[in-house]
This record gives sequence, structure tokens and C-alpha cells, in this order.
Amino acid sequence: MGELERQGELQATVGDRMAEQLLGAGDALQDRVAVRVQMLGGARRALALAEVDAQRLAQARGGGVTPGEDWRTDGVSWTPQTALFALSAAARGDRATADKLLNWLNHYRTSSGSLPEKVNRDLQPAGEAPLGWTSALTVLTATALQKPLPIP
Repeated sequence: MGELERQGELQATVGDRMAEQLLGAGDALQDRVAVRVQMLGGARRALALAEVDAQRLAQARGGGVTPGEDWRTDGVSWTPQTALFALSAAARGDRATADKLLNWLNHYRTSSGSLPEKVNRDLQPAGEAPLGWTSALTVLTATALQKPLPIP
């Protein structure tokens, strides 16, 4: 293993630890990958490919994302995970994916304009609204599309 691979392994380990602290050890694969892509500077291509694959596995009917690839296939999309993938896409320079996911979130706002917790199988906003972390992730994504966010 070369120096670059060792650095990538170390960064991946740090990224996993950060994801565990932010999301919890048992949280879904795609959330952990999205956090790693957003926070790490090295091994970006491999992480970006893993994130795209995780998003594909977790894609819900209607365009949103589920909390995990093993999540029940009930057609419900969750806005926090969708917004997290949008932020990750913006952070890696994938404007098309970030815009697509932001547009999806915008389309399913409640009648008062809030971002809900989820979008049900009938493609209607559902759950708690407004949801603070979805809103924060959406603002961060819009900001990241204008200029890169600092890496902690």
C-alpha cells in the first residue's frame, strides 16, 4: 500500500468516526457515505462513486431518497436524506444532481412553504414540518453551489 492509499484509508476512518458522531453508528450506508464525501479531501472519486451508488440503492419512487438501502420499500421519501445527498453533490461539484434534488425538495414543500419530514407514497408532504435539519441542509447546499464550504 502506497502513501496515497494509506492517507485515503486514514481519511476514510476519520470520516466514518465523524459520520458516527453526527449520525449514529447504526445509521444508513448512504448517509455515512454522503458525510464522508462532503468532509474528506482525499479519495474523492471513489467516495463520489460510492455515494452515487448508495443514492441509486436508496432511490424512492417520485425522486426522493429513503434512509437506507434496506429501508422498507413503501414509496416514502425522506427529506433529510435527500437534502444530505444534495449537499454532498454540491460539495463534490455535481451541480446537476444538487439542483435536481433541491428542485425535488422545493416541489414537495407544504402549503405554507415548509420542508416536511417526508413525502408519502401518494407524493404528498407528510410528517413534521418545518423540519430544521432538512432546512439547514438545503441552505448549506444552496450556499455550496455558490462557493465551496469550508472543510472542518
